[in-house]
Amino acid sequence: MILVTGAKGVVGRPLCERLQGEGEEYVAVTRNAPNSNQELQWDLSKPPSNDTKAKLKRVTSVIHCAPIWLLPLHVDFLLETNVTQLVVFSSTSVMSKQASKNPQEQQLVGQLGNAEQQLIAVCESTNTKLIILRPSLIYGYGRDQNVSHIAGFIKRFHFMVSLILVTGAKGVVGRPLCERLQGEGEEYIAVTRSAPNFNQELQWDLSKPPSTDAKVK
Repeated sequence: MILVTGAKGVVGRPLCERLQGEGEEYVAVTRNAPNSNQELQWDLSKPPSNDTKAKLKRVTSVIHCAPIWLLPLHVDFLLETNVTQLVVFSSTSVMSKQASKNPQEQQLVGQLGNAEQQLIAVCESTNTKLIILRPSLIYGYGRDQNVSHIAGFIKRFHFMVSLILVTGAKGVVGRPLCERLQGEGEEYIAVTRSAPNFNQELQWDLSKPPSTDAKVK
């Protein structure tokens, strides 16, 4: 039996549909009340109840589509059952954002990296097969924060902007605009007169011609 966490997410939902279509036996973990026999209500931020443990006794493989840092909380319990294989979704951010000056991105890198190392250590000590997947882009079901937004922009305005330049990025208009763009996963450059604090910022005094470096960016 396969345990799928994050079963209602952009990865977990189509995965469960694929498993069901192929006749695989699986349990889909959800935080909400279950809608079918395949679903199991379990908040992964908390220890499993005795009832949850009983329902997972026949699980042999885990596909973890929920945030990776939630799995180390339960990996010991899962490996005490019949689980012999873990497939885990992490992110390329664990590598690509290591040099980021953005505190939120640094926190994300730490959470991803620490969880990966904890899982590797446990699986090596128990001879459990571990597969860590680090996708750079996941989209589908109109619920992602990248391709679906781009497609919606094109559908609405009938053209594509590959990179947005925001001047006055620290002002009363520019700052919330940049926050909105970042929240929606848009690619942008924020022009500022002061030294940049993170990768999206570009130092450029608009009263002067752009430097060669600014032109390249």
